[in-house]
Formats: sequence, structure tokens, C-alpha cells
Amino acid sequence: MEKNHIQEFQELCQSALQRLNSVAASGSYQCVFSFWCLPAFADQTRVTLYTPRRDKSRLASFVEFVVWKRGVDADKFRTPLDRLMHPGKMEPTIETSTGEVAHELVADVINDLKRVSLPCLRPDEFMLGTDGVGYRFKADQGYFAVDLSWWCDGPTSWREAIEKIKAAVARVER
Repeated sequence: MEKNHIQEFQELCQSALQRLNSVAASGSYQCVFSFWCLPAFADQTRVTLYTPRRDKSRLASFVEFVVWKRGVDADKFRTPLDRLMHPGKMEPTIETSTGEVAHELVADVINDLKRVSLPCLRPDEFMLGTDGVGYRFKADQGYFAVDLSWWCDGPTSWREAIEKIKAAVARVER
């Protein structure tokens, strides 16, 4: 990548992360949770589970999948010629899709997540790294909210909670 394109790619990365972090709010739906998987050198994703606030007999729960195609965007900066093939200000390549989720599954996932516990302060472990995968899990239910972030496997004292969170996410991704 050319030096003059590094700043432009960094700005594109910031724009992509802002879009990944943007979880839609709705009067009809409650966001149960969002889960981000943020590899250093691969496509980055967000999975968000929504359930109707009322009238579950008429409205379905659904999951939203958002993917930043980081590799596609990085390829546009590989060489000066590649960049010339995409003139103008570049927007991140974001793909979004949704899928319906059964209310019973949502209730099971919520119950599973209610049983997750972990230490609330940063563990005393030392972690260092420059690449790998960052994760984030956020659930906000008004006065009760959690926003967790960890890198790779996370701290040892969080492993059980991380496994339960990832299992809950995997259940709604099917």
C-alpha cells in the first residue's frame, strides 16, 4: 500500500467500525444483544438479536448480520493501479442480512445469558499482542446493561462466560 493511501485506508476503517457499531433503535423492537467479532486482518462482523417489545403473536424476532468486507476494501488499496480503479471517496463495503428467529429460541437464549457471571474488574493477567481477534458483547435493558470487550481467548477468569456468550450467539446464527 502506498504511503498516501495509508491515511485514506485508516479513515475507511474508522468509517466501517462506526457503521458496525451502529445498532438500529426501534420503538417496536428491543435489542436483546449485539456481538462483534473483530479480526485484525479479516472481515469483521456484528450479530444483533431483536425481539418485539409487544404483540409477539404478530411480530417475529429476528437477527441482523452485518459484515464489513475488510479484505475487499483492502484489495482496493493494494497498488496505486488498484486504487485508481476505484476513483473518489471510498465507502466501506458493508453487507447486511436478517433472519427470523423463533420466540422460544430467543427466550432460551435470554435465559442462558441471564446465568452468565464473571468478575467485574479487570483480571490481574498480563496480555500483549498486535493482531488476533477482538470481541465485544453488549446487552442493554434500560437500567441494566453490560458492555464487554476482550481479545483472543480473553482472561482465564472470563473463559466460562465467554464460552456461554459465544454459544448463545451461535444458536441465533443458525
